Amino acid sequence: MISYYFVSPAKQFSYVCTRRDLWINEKAKDTCKPSKLLSSNSAGNCTNCKPGQCDNSQTCGECEDGWYGNPCFKRCGSQCPTIQTSPGIFSKVCDKDTGKCTGGCRDDVYGEYCDKQCSSHCLQLTGRICDLVSGKCLHSCTQGYYGEDCTSPCSKGCYPILVSGAGFVNKCSPQTGICESDKDCKPGWCGTKCDLSCGTNCKTTHSEYFREDVKQCSCATGSCTDGCESGWYGENCECTSDNLKCDEFGCNKTTGLCNSCQPGYHGDMCDQTCPQSCGPEGCHRNNGTCINCKNDLYGPKCLCKGHCDLAGCDSQGDCHSCAPGWHGSRCLDACLGNCKEKCDRNNGKCIFCRDGFYGKQCRARCPLNCNETLCEQDTGHCLQCVTGFYSENCSLTCPVGCDSSGCQQITGACYTCKRGFTGNQCECHGYCSGEGCIGTNGLCKNCRSGYYETSCDKSCPKNCKDNKCERQSGKCYSCKDGYYGSVCLCSGNCKNDQCNERGVCSECSSGWYGEFCTSKCSVNCDGGCNRISGFCERCKPSWYGPQCKCKGHCAQNSENSCGTDGICSACSPGWYGQNCLQNCSSNCLREDCERWTGTCSSCQVGFFDNDCHSICPDNCFSSECLKSDGKCKYGCKSRGFGDFCNSTCPHHCDEQGCLKGDCYGCESGWYGLQCQCRGHCSTLGQCNKDGRCDQCKFGYFGENCNQTCPQNCKGSCHRDEGSCDQCVLGYHGEFCNESCPLNCNNDICNQADGSCSNCDAGWYGSKCICTGQCGPGECHSNGTCFTCAVGYHGLSCNDLCLSTCTRKGCLRKNGHCLECPVKTSGSFCNCSGYCLNGECNAAGICKKCNASWHGNNCDQSCPKNCATKNCDRETGACSDGCIKGFFGQKCTCLGNCKSGCDDTGKCFECEDGWQGTQCTQKCPVNCLSACTRNNGHCLQCKAGWYGTECTCTGHCDSRECDENGICFSCADGWSGENCSLSCPKNCKDNICLRSGNCVSCKSGWYGNTCQCSGQCSDRGCNVTSGICHECEIGFHGRTCLDSCPRNCDNSECSRNGQCASCIADWYGDKCFCSGNCDISGCNIASHECYNCEKGWHGQKCLQTCPFNCDDTGCKRNSGDCLSCVPNRSGDKCHCIGYCDDSHPNMCTNTGDCYNCSKTYFGVNCDQMCSKYCDGCDRNSGLCTTCKQGLYGQTCQLTCSTDCMELRCGKDDGKCLRCGPGQYGDFCEKNCSSNCIGGYCSLNGTCPLGCKSGWKGLSCIEPTGISLVLIVVMSVCGLVIFLLVFVFISCACSRRDPGDGKGKYTATTHLRRWGTVVRTHTPNIHHPANREANNGHITGKDIKYNIVPETYDVL
Repeated sequence: MISYYFVSPAKQFSYVCTRRDLWINEKAKDTCKPSKLLSSNSAGNCTNCKPGQCDNSQTCGECEDGWYGNPCFKRCGSQCPTIQTSPGIFSKVCDKDTGKCTGGCRDDVYGEYCDKQCSSHCLQLTGRICDLVSGKCLHSCTQGYYGEDCTSPCSKGCYPILVSGAGFVNKCSPQTGICESDKDCKPGWCGTKCDLSCGTNCKTTHSEYFREDVKQCSCATGSCTDGCESGWYGENCECTSDNLKCDEFGCNKTTGLCNSCQPGYHGDMCDQTCPQSCGPEGCHRNNGTCINCKNDLYGPKCLCKGHCDLAGCDSQGDCHSCAPGWHGSRCLDACLGNCKEKCDRNNGKCIFCRDGFYGKQCRARCPLNCNETLCEQDTGHCLQCVTGFYSENCSLTCPVGCDSSGCQQITGACYTCKRGFTGNQCECHGYCSGEGCIGTNGLCKNCRSGYYETSCDKSCPKNCKDNKCERQSGKCYSCKDGYYGSVCLCSGNCKNDQCNERGVCSECSSGWYGEFCTSKCSVNCDGGCNRISGFCERCKPSWYGPQCKCKGHCAQNSENSCGTDGICSACSPGWYGQNCLQNCSSNCLREDCERWTGTCSSCQVGFFDNDCHSICPDNCFSSECLKSDGKCKYGCKSRGFGDFCNSTCPHHCDEQGCLKGDCYGCESGWYGLQCQCRGHCSTLGQCNKDGRCDQCKFGYFGENCNQTCPQNCKGSCHRDEGSCDQCVLGYHGEFCNESCPLNCNNDICNQADGSCSNCDAGWYGSKCICTGQCGPGECHSNGTCFTCAVGYHGLSCNDLCLSTCTRKGCLRKNGHCLECPVKTSGSFCNCSGYCLNGECNAAGICKKCNASWHGNNCDQSCPKNCATKNCDRETGACSDGCIKGFFGQKCTCLGNCKSGCDDTGKCFECEDGWQGTQCTQKCPVNCLSACTRNNGHCLQCKAGWYGTECTCTGHCDSRECDENGICFSCADGWSGENCSLSCPKNCKDNICLRSGNCVSCKSGWYGNTCQCSGQCSDRGCNVTSGICHECEIGFHGRTCLDSCPRNCDNSECSRNGQCASCIADWYGDKCFCSGNCDISGCNIASHECYNCEKGWHGQKCLQTCPFNCDDTGCKRNSGDCLSCVPNRSGDKCHCIGYCDDSHPNMCTNTGDCYNCSKTYFGVNCDQMCSKYCDGCDRNSGLCTTCKQGLYGQTCQLTCSTDCMELRCGKDDGKCLRCGPGQYGDFCEKNCSSNCIGGYCSLNGTCPLGCKSGWKGLSCIEPTGISLVLIVVMSVCGLVIFLLVFVFISCACSRRDPGDGKGKYTATTHLRRWGTVVRTHTPNIHHPANREANNGHITGKDIKYNIVPETYDVL
């Protein structure tokens, strides 16, 4: 527990608290226990308490410096930092409760208690050498070590390099441990860190360079490059003498097991011999079963004399039972026909047939339409038919009325009928009643209720009573209440479909008018129109006229405010556009704008642009600007400038303002054209908008360039902090406030760290404080080196090592070389050769040679076969004799040399029967005489023996033979167990298998022994011609050399190359196309059809065309029919009758049309409307709309020629609209000339009013002012009329004799002055005048006499 104290105001008690926060709390007395305060450290364990900080329970409140714990009985750690507590008194500093050091640790230790030593391999520079908390080295590692704490040594596999001051070391990256030499790894080591040894069993050799034994191996493959140690072999030296039967691929270096065996052996160690009955390929390694057998033997162990099944054979080799496909007493005869698995052993007849075949010998094929070509083995009857066929042989097609599910296999009864077919066999066409249909033609005896027509497939009209109608015509026997006619429908747009027996509507549906409600009201009517005239009751907003044809805000001051197309002649003020519906801008002066674009003529003050919507700039003088672009008209207001006065003069311009942004004058303390700069800028005006200089003048820095650079800066200094860009001579540091080291030559040092460029004579190191040539870490403060640089020695490191030393240098204390060059020795490497104890004379000649060396300079090795390492210095002869097996002065000759050997022991010549470099190996026993010295190959074999060493009993290949003389494989051209039989003559390149079968044949020859000139079946070929009796499955042609098309089922084809059947998804005689193609075939690369066969569609032509397409077929991509069979319509011809294509689906799922095509009617839309109709009623066939110019119930009557566009009412022939100046039901009357614009309604009233001087609905009543004028004009008119009449009568009597038949004619006469006079004739288009012509107008009924002269108009 940690206790804290505070003293009460009365100082009678101290309060002991367990938490520091409590003794600063006002309620301490409630939570802390009072304790009497001791006046001094009087007794017990309070010795190390600070005065007055020990209570009567001997608990210290605070310890003396250097102590901790409770009661202050533990010393702070010896490694904690030391501080001066009072003059001349020092103590350690640590936490009073835990003892943890405070204030850091000594530079070479770390940890909370400063009790952990930094790694000795941390690089020691000035200051701390490792992290205070973690111990990680701060300045990298010494050479040869790596890691955060530099405790991991570089791999001994790193290639050693010379390091200054340290000699040869295994140097690596201090961070990653990756070797840093450019020579990869030492021999025998691999990996980026060279820490993976390779070549465990590689041959060991001694390296003079590395002074140690090394192994040479490839890091890429692990293979030994200098061979294997004794007793090991294989590419990676992983195999031992236990693996002598491994093949050339050796053995696994981990398990030692062979990767694969030599032929003739098996087992994990390849130490078991294959059965002798196995063929030349040997046996399987795992179980010893033969890969192939010797001639006439069969079975896994080649013990059987035939093709036995798994039961094997007896000891005599006879099969217990035959393997599938074989029969006979010895199971050597192939089964007959297409047997499935086994056949009768005695006669070879099939027990079961292969799928697709039947019969006693299974040679007959199942019928083509058998499902999956499966049939009964005895009869050939199909087990199941493919869909669409029935009978025992599936040769009959299902009835045409069956749907896609097909029919019952035996009876042919349909599972389900197509739409429109009924009956057990779906033989009835249409919806028959219970009486069925006539068997001969499939027609119903009677139709089911609701259907009619011969085929009973058309629906009765929907309003027939009891849903009954006549079978042939489809007319209703009677109608439901409220409906009339043969098909019980009204002929017009009657409201609620109600009409009288004539079809006249009781009331029109909204938007229609006329007796039969067949005319549409104007679309601009608001609330319908008059049933008789069609005039709107009222117009929608912005529409005018009796039929609401005027649109927009037309000007009312014109005689005709809008034309026939409803377009205003002129717009009212404030409006524009074609229909005068768009507002002119409110900012246009006097709301005046152009009719078509709305462009204002001029703008109100303060606005501009075409539509005057843009506001003039605020600072324009008098707020006025140009209409075209908004530039200020009369200049700017105060402190503004620019075309739009939108720029403000610079802030520090004086009261005069500016011109184009440049001040006339500046306020005090500001400079530049725009008065924006202040301070010591390098060039006047070079500053930003805040007045900050872009660059300070030399000698100044700071935000406003008003601070002076440090005095030792040479030139400028950094703008922000004032650091010098360059120091004057003798100074360095960021602010050039530090002097260069004392011994720097010419006072020149590095500005960043103060290191000298060169030292004064006698001084060394980066700061020139060392008295010699120091190594890493340089020197002590007194100038003495920690270590000498490589190549130097002595106390002050100023003495050069002798040149005889290698690059590793010499010892500091005496200058002795650390390493001598090759063939030198001695402390100073001054001896030539390897001297005993390094002793030699002044000339460098050894007094005595070291063991194993001889020669004047002791630099030649003693012979390796000496009994000891000693030899004569002058001759090199072995001093103590030879090791066993060698002899001679230098122990070189070992074997049966015929005439001695050289110094290496190589015989000059071998004795007969011996071979090898030293003639120690005997020649093979079957050599007829001698053998070659270098490889032991016999020069000639004894009779009956073959091979390089005469160990084989036949003609073997390069692998030769086993210990029994049996070839592993025969040489090219030979076969047989002993490779003594020649290959068949037609084998290609004279190469055959050991069995005598050719590996491949010469061109044009086939068969196991290449005796046939084609790919023959088991029946073989003609022995004379070589022509096959029958082709092997998969081939065709006269010589059976052509492969069957690859997509033939089971690769079977006829001899002419046509497939018997195709595999799934392939089609055509040769199964080459991926669909049902027409005669143009398919693409060679993609196999897709160029064109589909009729009746098929889709990318691959695999989908059948819709059922009701006619013989032209359907579109390939969509499957839409090109045309339909009669009485069908729709993209897929799925609709019954001729349906209207404006409906998105045309017909229902059952094929009934939603609406009929324009020219057809009937329940099934299959009856053609009258040729005079422009559409007819679906039920009755009566015309709903007539073709232009016709009217009447059957649309055979002709509209009056005076009707505009020959359009008239369907029922009464009255004109729907008259031409200008005409009115009346048949437009036979002329409008009053007093109507404004000459326009009048169908009843003759003037809708736009009367001309001046006339009044009344038809403007035929004169006003009082014009009465006298009328009388005068009437008299004048009468006189003129009489003159004209006389003139015309004369002309008629001269030029128009008439037709002589007394018929009326319509004649138009022209006066010379241009006035047209029309003499009225009876209107033959009026119904009352039409009977004589039977309603038809002919060219001879109207005559026009026009004088072909030019006349002036009055």
